[in-house]
Amino acid sequence: MKIKIEQKAQESWVSATDLMSGLMLIFMFIAVVFMRNVSQERDSMKKIAQEWAETKDTIYQALYAQFEDSLKSWQAEIEPDSLIVRFREPKVLFEEGSTKLTPRFINILNSFFPRYLNVLNEFAESISEIRIEGHTSSEWGPKTPPEESYFLNMKLSQGRTREVLEYCLSLKQIGSLYTWGQKVIIAAGMSSSRLVRRNGDEDKEASRRVEFRVRTNADERLSLILSPHIGDSSNTEILNKNHSKASYNLLTSLKDSGREYFRRHNYQLAIRNFTQALEINRNDDWTLSYLAECYRLIKDYSAALEKANTAIRINPKRAFSFRVRGHIHYNENRFSEAISDFDKALQLEPENDWTLPYLAECYRMIKDYNTALEKANKAIKINKKRAFSFKIRGLIYYDQQKYVEARNDFTAALKLEPEDDWTLRMIQACESEK
Repeated sequence: MKIKIEQKAQESWVSATDLMSGLMLIFMFIAVVFMRNVSQERDSMKKIAQEWAETKDTIYQALYAQFEDSLKSWQAEIEPDSLIVRFREPKVLFEEGSTKLTPRFINILNSFFPRYLNVLNEFAESISEIRIEGHTSSEWGPKTPPEESYFLNMKLSQGRTREVLEYCLSLKQIGSLYTWGQKVIIAAGMSSSRLVRRNGDEDKEASRRVEFRVRTNADERLSLILSPHIGDSSNTEILNKNHSKASYNLLTSLKDSGREYFRRHNYQLAIRNFTQALEINRNDDWTLSYLAECYRLIKDYSAALEKANTAIRINPKRAFSFRVRGHIHYNENRFSEAISDFDKALQLEPENDWTLPYLAECYRMIKDYNTALEKANKAIKINKKRAFSFKIRGLIYYDQQKYVEARNDFTAALKLEPEDDWTLRMIQACESEK
C-alpha cells in the first residue's frame, strides 16, 4: 500500500512538472512574439523618419535647382530645413496698406508658381499641405493701440494671402494641377505673430513677407504602424486595455509630437497628432483638452467647445480643462461663463498664477475693476516673475486712466520679457496720456 501511494505521488509530481514546463514554453513563445513586434514597429518608425529626412532634402534640392538663378532678382530665399520659399521685400509684393498685388509681384508669381507646383507635384504622395503665409510688422498707424494694430494687420495679412492664392490658382499655366493645388494649398494670415528680430529688436521690413511652406505627411504615415487598430472602433477598447508596449510608446509619441507642434504654434499639425492619439484612447481627457485649445487658437470655437465639454465630462477634476473652456467663453465674449470656469479651475488649483490673471481680465472686460485688481494682485503676490500678470494689472489701471500705475506695471512686464513689442507700445501709450 505504501509503495502505491508513493508511486501516485511521484506520478502527480511528474505531471505538475510537465505542466510547468509547458507553461514556460508558452510564456517564452509570447515573449518572443512580443519582442518581434516591438522590433518591427521600432524599425518601421526609424524607416519613416529616415525616408522623411531624405524626401525633405530631395524636395529642397529640386526647388533650389529650379529657382537658383531667379532667387536673387526676386529677393527671395529657400530654407532647407523648413522648405520655406520666402519673398522678403515688402515693396515688391504689395502696395502699402493694401491687398493689391504689385505688377512686379504678379510677374514673379507668373514665373514662380507654375514651376513651383510642377516641382512639388513630383512629390505629391509625400506632401500633405502647402501653406501660403502672409506676415506683417507690428505697427499700423502712429496712434493705433497695439491690440487694434494686431487685428488690423491680421485682416490685412489674410486678405493678402487670399489674393495670392486666388491669383496663383487662376494661372492657366498650372493646367491639370489646379485640382491637386486646390486640395493641398491653404492661405494663412499670420499678422505680427512671427516677427523677425535683429539683435532683439523687431526688423519691421523683414517682418513684412510672404512665405510658401511645404508640409510632408510623415506624421500621417506614423499612424499606419498601429494598423489595423486605428479606425476600428471594435478594437479600441481592447487596445486601450491590452495594447503592447510599442503601441503605448507610439501613443505617447503622438501626444508628445502634438504638444511640440503646439509649442511651435503649428496648430494644424498638433490637431492631427492629437486626433490620431484619440483614435487610440478616446477617453484621454488630457489630449482632448489640448485639442480643444488648438481649435480655440485657430478660432474654431464650436469644435473647441465640444472637445472641452467632453474632456470635463470624462474628468471633472482637471483644472486645465476648465481653463481651456474658460478661454473659449472669453474669446466669444461670454464673460460670465468664462468667470465660472476660471473659478472652477481655481477651486482645483487655488494657487495657480496662470488662472488668476485670466480671471482678472474677465472682470476687467465687464468693468468690475475692484475684483479684477484683487485677482491680479493675488497673481502677482504668488509669482512676481510672470509678466502676463503685470500686463493685466497694467490694463486695469489703463482703463481707469491711472496711467502712472499702468506704466509702472508695463515697465515691470517689459523687464521680464524685454523683447515684447506690445508691452513697449503700451508704455508709450501711457506716456502720451500723461
